[in-house]
Amino acid sequence: MNRMDAPIRPPLRWLILLWLPFCLWSQPLQAQLVFVTHEPLPLVQDLANRTAELTGRTVQVRLLAEQRALSPQQYQAAVLVGPQALAGWNNRSLPAVAVFVSRADVAAAQPAPVSAIYTEPPLSRQLALIRLLLGEGVPVGVLLQDRAFWPVSGLAGLDLAGAGVTPYYLSDYDSLNHALLELLRENRALLGVYDPQLYNAANIKTILISAYRRSIPLLGPGSAYLRAGALATTYSGNAEVAQRLHEILNAGLADGLWPAPAYNPYFRVGINPQVARSLNLLVPDSDELERQLQGQEKR
Repeated sequence: MNRMDAPIRPPLRWLILLWLPFCLWSQPLQAQLVFVTHEPLPLVQDLANRTAELTGRTVQVRLLAEQRALSPQQYQAAVLVGPQALAGWNNRSLPAVAVFVSRADVAAAQPAPVSAIYTEPPLSRQLALIRLLLGEGVPVGVLLQDRAFWPVSGLAGLDLAGAGVTPYYLSDYDSLNHALLELLRENRALLGVYDPQLYNAANIKTILISAYRRSIPLLGPGSAYLRAGALATTYSGNAEVAQRLHEILNAGLADGLWPAPAYNPYFRVGINPQVARSLNLLVPDSDELERQLQGQEKR
């Protein structure tokens, strides 16, 4: 057979190009997650990296302004980081899990996320911390804006009388100072609730100075308040949020049964030793307090 009669063989690179799409199609696509934030923040990238490591899934971080371009063909689920991302999310094509959002944020969200991790700790845990630090039977005051905040305050369902907890409503007084005066006169601890409208930069100085003058500690409502002068709090950082997020995503993506929005079972304890000394309090090590609280919650 001469060269003219030989069969025509396509170049090897053509065969590879023809074969490659069939190989890719036959391989299962790795599930992907998109972390949505209102602005680029190192905290968000760190959380995405931790979650990728725990879940074994690939992740991307995208801005909220890009949400219309996010589709189920690209991602299996979205993680909305922070209240701005949750409030601005209107993409109904992807299941969304919200993190670093409050119970009030989730209650107000439309559309509602399929799951969420509340950023604030449960008040039952905060009360247990108060008992470990100050003893049983210490009367505790809780300051709320008004009665409309009650359903999302985390107090509903708690045996307040049995726990020695009394709520005070700012709307019942003519000023924050008068509300604090009565609360601090009748209680030995102030339990802070996660309410940015009440516990904000304008009010926190007044709250802390008023409590300090009566040697009454503020506990909570989050780790940021430790630097401001709170005695102690429980809180969940990126490591604890990623751990719980891993469980939620595994459950939801496996069978579509997403865990309901809830408080994070993983947490740490923060103590301000300088405040403890100024109040003449001997407090246990934060790791020991954490172990005791976790033991109580597992019972």
